[in-house]
Amino acid sequence: MTRLRQARHSAYARVAPAATGRGFSMVELMIGGAVGVICLGALITVILSYVRSRDRLEAVLRLQDQWGRLQFLLDREIQEATPVTASSSVSASCGAGSVALSLEVPGNSNRILYYLSGTTLRRCGPVITSSGDLGATVSDALLLNGVTSFTVNTSDPQRPTYAFTLTDPNGVSYTNQSQPSATTFRSRTIN
Repeated sequence: MTRLRQARHSAYARVAPAATGRGFSMVELMIGGAVGVICLGALITVILSYVRSRDRLEAVLRLQDQWGRLQFLLDREIQEATPVTASSSVSASCGAGSVALSLEVPGNSNRILYYLSGTTLRRCGPVITSSGDLGATVSDALLLNGVTSFTVNTSDPQRPTYAFTLTDPNGVSYTNQSQPSATTFRSRTIN
């Protein structure tokens, strides 16, 4: 009987793992956890940095698009105007603000004024009809919010330059200046 017990005991001893030298100690687990937390923190920092830079780039691209649309409108109306002047007064039909650009278009008795009212750029003048011509009625239209500066240089009235600073609600700003073009020309139909 004793040999049977010894055989069973030795069989269990071979199957059961020894407690020494196997597995991780508490210190090793804590070090591994700390390294994991540090790696996770670095990964989160990199992801947040990427998201912030992507949002900033998206905001700058949106401001550049707004600048381009506004520049197209201004350049077209400047090409049609005869005297281009910088003015400081707003007519009674327009709202209050500081006028930066005043355009007189031949064939229309109403001047076109571009002015800042706070951080809003407005256009006061003849309405633009669906065909692209200037109408007889005067309107005061909001062009763009977030314009923090608008300056005009009319030292050459045929090719004035202007600069805008556009700022979005998150504080991203974009500044650009128009360039006078030597290829700018006027085309008029003579009846």
